[in-house]
Amino acid sequence: MAKTTVNISNELKRELKSAALRRNQTEAEIVRDALSEFIENQPPLPEGRWGMFASGDTQPMTSERFDAILADGFGAEGFGK
Repeated sequence: MAKTTVNISNELKRELKSAALRRNQTEAEIVRDALSEFIENQPPLPEGRWGMFASGDTQPMTSERFDAILADGFGAEGFGK
């Protein structure tokens, strides 16, 4: 088992100690149980995190219009002509 340190408020520490006494458990057991429950109840991350948010750009993706972008930058004949 790994050991870690967590900083909590004095009020939360008092509540943790009180809960441990009421449940006849150690503070560490309560913290472990709470963390396990929290992690188990997290929704799964969506597959592929790309494109989760709209950028507000209404133009097609750069990859869909690279010919036009290059023509604007280098001219219709291409680079070096």
